[in-house]
Amino acid sequence: MSFRSSYEAITFTPEETAIRARSAIESLSPILNDDLPPSLSSSENPASSLLHDTELAAKISSHLRQPNSGAGDDPLCRWLYDTFQSSHPDLELVVLRFLPIISGIYLSRAKSRKPLAGFEAVLLALYSHETTARTGQATTVTIPCISRSSIYHESKLTTNSNASDLNIAVLSPSLEPLGTVRATKRARIVGVALELYYTKIALMPIGSKIDFCEFCVAWAGQDGEMFKKVEDVKEESSSDLKNEEERVGNGGENVSTSEGQESGSRIPLPWELLQPVLRVLSHCLVGPKNSKELTQAALAASRCLYARALHDVNPRMILATESLLKLGKMTMDPTDKIDHTEIIIEDNAFQSESGARLCKKSIPDALLAGKALTEAINQCIESTIGELLSAVGNLQAEQQQQVQEFQVLTKLKLALPSPVVKWCRTSAAVRDRLCLLVCLLFRLQRRFTHWCYYQIADRKLKC
Repeated sequence: MSFRSSYEAITFTPEETAIRARSAIESLSPILNDDLPPSLSSSENPASSLLHDTELAAKISSHLRQPNSGAGDDPLCRWLYDTFQSSHPDLELVVLRFLPIISGIYLSRAKSRKPLAGFEAVLLALYSHETTARTGQATTVTIPCISRSSIYHESKLTTNSNASDLNIAVLSPSLEPLGTVRATKRARIVGVALELYYTKIALMPIGSKIDFCEFCVAWAGQDGEMFKKVEDVKEESSSDLKNEEERVGNGGENVSTSEGQESGSRIPLPWELLQPVLRVLSHCLVGPKNSKELTQAALAASRCLYARALHDVNPRMILATESLLKLGKMTMDPTDKIDHTEIIIEDNAFQSESGARLCKKSIPDALLAGKALTEAINQCIESTIGELLSAVGNLQAEQQQQVQEFQVLTKLKLALPSPVVKWCRTSAAVRDRLCLLVCLLFRLQRRFTHWCYYQIADRKLKC
C-alpha cells in the first residue's frame, strides 16, 4: 500500500526552488564558521549540489559528531529542522542525507540521559511528516496465495472474491501523533524516520549509506569477523574447514573484546527499529549502482547484527540477518549460479565428506535450537509454577483469615457447626497437595533440562 507524501500537493517553480536552496546555503555558512564554495549558490540546481557535495557533507558530519552536539541550542539542528519544514522535496532530501548520523549519535547517547532536544526536534519533524502522509493508515502488503489466481497462474480452487479473505501482512502499524520523545516511544520514532529514509534511499549519496552501515556495527555491539567467510560445502576442503573451526574458536575471545570496546554504543534493538534497519541494509547489499565499498560495509554490518542475534537468541532476527548474509555472498560472487532445484548425483567419497561437514555445521544449529527449546519450556513451566504459587498464597490468606475469625468466635464463646470445621481442614489439605505438586514440577523441569543437554552432547559425539 503506497501513500502520497504531504508535499506532493505543493508545486514549486524552478525559480522558487533555486531561491529557497540559496537561502538555505547562505544560512548554513555562519553555522559552520566557514565560507562555502561559491559553486553551490551559482549552480543551476543548488539543492542537488548541496546534497552531493562531499566536502560540505564532511563538515556537517564533523559538526554533528561533536560531544556537545544535539542540544536544544544547537544551530545546526535548528537549520536541519527549518530546512525540512520548508516542504521542499530537494531540501528534504538534504536533511534525510544526514539522518544516519543523527539517529546513530542520538541512540548511542540517549542512555546517558543527556539533553538532546536538537536531535529530537529533527526526528519528531520526520515522524510528524510521515504521520501526516499515512493519514492514520498502516503500511500493509498482500501475501501471495496459490489458491488465488494471479497474472502468473490460474487457480482451479473456488474461493470467495471477498477482499477480507486476503492474506494481508502489516509492515508498519498506524502512527499516533507525538509531541515529545519518551523512552518507550524512542525506538518507534527513529524507526519511522528510517522508514522515510528507506523510501528515498535510491536518491541518497553513497557516503550517507556507508555512515548508516558503520552505526549498525556500533549498535550491534558484537564482533562479526568470525562470520566473514561463509562455509561452502562443495568447495572447501577438510583442512580449510579445520582452520575455520580453529579461527571460530579463537574468535570467541575477540567477541568479548569487541563487545567491551563498543559497550558505549550498544543499544537495544526492538523489532520496530530493527525492521527498517534491515531494509536499508538489504538495499545497500543488492541495490543498483552500489559500490564495492558500500557492499563491504553492509556485509560487515550484517555480520555484526547476525552475531548480536545469536547472542540474544532472537529467532526472527537470526533468520533475517542470515538471509542478508546469503544475499551478500551472492552479490560478492555473482559467478556462483547454482540451481537449487537440480538434483546432483555424486560419488560416495564426496557424499561421505560432505555429510561429515554438514554434520559438523549442524552442531551449532542443534545447540542453538536446544537452547531456545529449553528456554521456551522453562518459561512455560515457570509461568505455570507462578500461577500455582499464587493459588497457594490465596489459600494461605484465606486460611489465615479463617483462623482469625475462629479466634474471634472462640472469644465470643460461639459454637461452630461441624461442616465449617471440616471445610477448614480440607483447605489445609489442598494447600499441602499444591505445595507437593510445585516441588514435583521443579524436579521435572530440572530433569528435562539435563535431558536436552544430554541429547545435544550425544548428537555431537556421534557426529
